[in-house]
Amino acid sequence: ASAASAAAGPKAAARQAARRLLRSLPAEAVAAQSRAACARVLAHLAFARCTAVAVYLPMTDGVELDTWPLVEAMLGGGPVAKRVFVPKIEAAGHMRLLRAHSLAELRALPTNCWGCPEHTDAMAARMEDATLAAEIDLVLVPALMFAPGILTRLGRGKGAGCQRLGSS
Repeated sequence: ASAASAAAGPKAAARQAARRLLRSLPAEAVAAQSRAACARVLAHLAFARCTAVAVYLPMTDGVELDTWPLVEAMLGGGPVAKRVFVPKIEAAGHMRLLRAHSLAELRALPTNCWGCPEHTDAMAARMEDATLAAEIDLVLVPALMFAPGILTRLGRGKGAGCQRLGSS
């Protein structure tokens, strides 16, 4: 068996445990942790130095880190203004990173089958795609959990972000 198939059982068990834990957290605890995480990103040197950021928009299930405060800061035109790119998952799990121009644009997006705000195919056809360009200098990705000490990411298991970023 391959290393990937050997890891599938433990990964599935870890995802299930993480989902149970996240569902048990009070909404205010998730909100407080989201605020703290966003403040750390905003204060980080890598964020200060970058000009273009790819960032996920949180699922509507309420248990994922809320990135809306970061998106608001980056699109707000203030001292932390950045070019913002958000993912668009297409057929066969292919991901494009599309340039967002306003908070209103992103807040009005419909949700996809996973509960993530996402541009429709018609919208995406008219948008700047940075997937193949080397202009994004910071990528913020969702995760269910990280391995302590080594920060290996465990995602939700859909594979779109993992295939693009070379992660599991």
